[in-house]
Amino acid sequence: SCVAAHSLIAKAMDKGRPGSRGCAARKHRPIADARLEALATFTRLVVRERGWVAGEATERFLSAGYTPQQAIEVVLGVTMKTLSNYANHLMETKVNPELGAEAWSPAKAA
Repeated sequence: SCVAAHSLIAKAMDKGRPGSRGCAARKHRPIADARLEALATFTRLVVRERGWVAGEATERFLSAGYTPQQAIEVVLGVTMKTLSNYANHLMETKVNPELGAEAWSPAKAA
């Protein structure tokens, strides 16, 4: 349900702009905006490496104009989403009907 809600919000934010940043991020494709691409890449590294992101990867994030505080904010966001997703899985939360078209599935992610 989280992916569906965030996808719908991203679509609304993308209105009138060329290319869909939300769709690109959802499908792990490059985002045209270099700064947002740096954020997406860093966030995926934080998740994949379970926070063990340092050196060159962190420098690329900071070089894109982000701060060390914003790196911690990425960790906070990952933490909050992990808690939310695990709770939704445990409680078998259903996607709201109005978000159904944006629901995530392995087939859609490919």
